[in-house]
Amino acid sequence: TLGHQSQVCTGDGSDGYRVQPVYAYTGAAPDPVAVQAITEALSNVDLAFSRSAARTGGSRKVRWVTDNGGSGCRVVLRTARITTGATDFAALMTDLETQGAIPVVGAGTTKHLVWTEGEILQPSSPGGPRTGTCGLGESYEGDRPLGTSQPNSNLHGTRAAIDDRCWDINGGGSVPAHELMHTLGAVQTSAPNHANGGHCNDGYDLMCYGPGMFYRCTSAADGALFDCGNDDYFNTDPTVGQYLCE
Repeated sequence: TLGHQSQVCTGDGSDGYRVQPVYAYTGAAPDPVAVQAITEALSNVDLAFSRSAARTGGSRKVRWVTDNGGSGCRVVLRTARITTGATDFAALMTDLETQGAIPVVGAGTTKHLVWTEGEILQPSSPGGPRTGTCGLGESYEGDRPLGTSQPNSNLHGTRAAIDDRCWDINGGGSVPAHELMHTLGAVQTSAPNHANGGHCNDGYDLMCYGPGMFYRCTSAADGALFDCGNDDYFNTDPTVGQYLCE
């Protein structure tokens, strides 16, 4: 159990839709310094969601797995030692699945957000420099709303991982929050400003990066928040008839 107090204390702490933080370490035991870094990173994930929701007059909080559902509950960090020398995302997921630290993709309703001391992608050549990608998140292609006969697969358990270069704030925004949003389904190819494989082209936005930016959003502060135009993947009060409320 971490020192980080969850903003949501409900149920038994693990029921329903949740996010489970996981620390995948390479040493003989978890590093207390790393555990503290993850604890601090959780606060910035919370802030990304709460501040983004406030822009449209709403409130959104991450439902972490906690030690109980009572007032003052604390986030539970799952730890697992990387046993196979996993050198990319797929190998890391297989390693953790084999240990029972995470379920296979699509199982259950809990998202697993992994802070890893391993690698996300292999270098382009053996012994070469690390790739520029320091995080990856799984998502399903599907923008069906809740309550339809074919429920949205992004409600199921998807996983994300962040290597030790991007455990918290990088480039002005929370990388763990970015990867968690991927597991929730953002950004769908049907979104008005989708670009670059699951991202967007609005400019300063926590989910927008890559070539072809239009910079519709020009404030650097928006780089730490979700959906600067409130029209692609995150809006607590969308207008009927728009993409997020068809």
